[in-house]
Amino acid sequence: MTRTFCWAIIGALLLSSGCGDSDRASSRRTVTVLAAASLTNAIQEVADAWSQESGEPFRISFGPSNALAQQILAGAPADVYLSANEKWGDALAEQDRIERRVSLLSNRLVWIVPKANRAGIHAPSEIREKAKLIALAGENVPAGMYADQSLQASGLLKQLSDRIVRGNDVRTTLAYVEEGEVDVGIVYATDAAITDQVTVIGELDPQSYDPILYPAILLKNAEPTAVDFFAFLQSPVAGEIFKRHGFVVLPVEAGEQHDAG
Repeated sequence: MTRTFCWAIIGALLLSSGCGDSDRASSRRTVTVLAAASLTNAIQEVADAWSQESGEPFRISFGPSNALAQQILAGAPADVYLSANEKWGDALAEQDRIERRVSLLSNRLVWIVPKANRAGIHAPSEIREKAKLIALAGENVPAGMYADQSLQASGLLKQLSDRIVRGNDVRTTLAYVEEGEVDVGIVYATDAAITDQVTVIGELDPQSYDPILYPAILLKNAEPTAVDFFAFLQSPVAGEIFKRHGFVVLPVEAGEQHDAG
């Protein structure tokens, strides 16, 4: 076999190893991860670190937790699912789609305004008077559900309902505020931290909404290498990445990891 021919085969198979490693490399299966939009930056970095360490390929799709769960229930191929709340993990458990599950991370909600702040809102107490448009994530999206709970608890949800604009997910909500399309919005603290186009004017009372928990879920019939990725999510290396992105990393013993059955 000529060297040129060898490299042609490698290119056709999209492999990076030499001819002698082709059988091993071609047996690899890409780990498919579906993750909540608020995890975009952190999970991308974690997956990159895992792939660099393991040499295994991965594919990630980000979106609203509810839409991703519904895709899984409809039969979309996936190995690992990371939601921004437990509700959608429960929905998968009810359909016996879970192999293992652990509560991995936590977060908090903040009020943000555009950098320009044309409405002149400098504190949450000014929102009712000054805000004409308020951005929240969708009613079935975890960030929107938590925000609704908090506004309901404070008596503001009904008062502000005709001013609320819903984003498809929390990153869309963030974009509405960044671009000045609304006067104020509610997003996760981790989302507010990734941009210099918004200003945080206050944190929502964490007692006014359910605890924000991100379950990591290994799905039934996942690729064997996905088990390694699932374990890596709980590793000190991944934990440091999550912390750097502003997430609270939950103790493994608090996550109640278990085999579904």
